[in-house]
Amino acid sequence: MTAAAARVLTLYATIQEIPRDHRGGYTLGRDELVAEDVDYDQALEAVRRRVPEGWRIIALRVERDGA
Repeated sequence: MTAAAARVLTLYATIQEIPRDHRGGYTLGRDELVAEDVDYDQALEAVRRRVPEGWRIIALRVERDGA
């Protein structure tokens, strides 16, 4: 395995409750999920599996170790 292949990436996903209607006037819950993997697609899938029902991903950020 090469050094480049062994680099771990950390995927941070900001999640938020899906609004119940378009009118607003209420506070939506917000949280962050974190996954580490050597492959972006696998890390994203790991995060998607952990998003609760009624929530959605609103932002993604990636950090790579040893970049």
